[in-house]
Amino acid sequence: MHRFITFSISFLILHHCNFSLRLCLFTSFNKKLLVYHPMPKGSLAAALHSYGEIYCNLSLSYKINSVIFIDDKNESLSLETRCRIAVGVASGIEYLHSVGSGTVHGNIRSSNVFITEDYEARVSEYGLAQLVASSSSLNGYRAPEVLDTRVGSQKADVYGLGVLLLELLTGREPDGILTEEGVALPDWVQTVVEEKGTAAVIDPSLFGREESVVELLLVALSCTSRQPSEDDLSFPSSLAVQKMISRLLLH
Repeated sequence: MHRFITFSISFLILHHCNFSLRLCLFTSFNKKLLVYHPMPKGSLAAALHSYGEIYCNLSLSYKINSVIFIDDKNESLSLETRCRIAVGVASGIEYLHSVGSGTVHGNIRSSNVFITEDYEARVSEYGLAQLVASSSSLNGYRAPEVLDTRVGSQKADVYGLGVLLLELLTGREPDGILTEEGVALPDWVQTVVEEKGTAAVIDPSLFGREESVVELLLVALSCTSRQPSEDDLSFPSSLAVQKMISRLLLH
């Protein structure tokens, strides 16, 4: 419990406009609870995959619970909105990485990204993955070289950013692809594009914007194209990803 409190306080002092605001934490003998500022529009996962949510997130461990918010209205997200959300996530992760080389999120996924009334991204659960191993072996966002979710890296975070961007562009759930197709979302995208063309992977609501989507797909695939290693200088940083998406958003 002492480690959880110490670790949580160290992350409570981090402030960024794209982080979900942690209001407080509660601990008891066998329960640990983090409370976030309410987000009425819910998570990015709910917005993309059209499901409402009122529940407690137990994705990390039965010992750590994080309060998830209510989503009562699903709307189709435009390409510009998706890009703005992606920029916000990348900006938050870049700030986290700037704190120190060992500071990582460790569990980037659409269910950990929440949306404000103005469709700005708010990243949650930053740092919690380092406390406990995931209770599930199913993780479509996890970099290939990460065997223990408690031992993440900034390169693995960038891989997760790439998968999240692919999810935004395809509308497909990474865990769902892993279950249905037996491959990670980046591999599925590359295979289908080679066999059937880009249109076969794009979210139907983005039809008509293929040129912009292709450019964004290239950014996402640059993040996931190989196993990230700390000495691979050609692998994009979170700052580079943020800048690339921002440039495309301005076009």
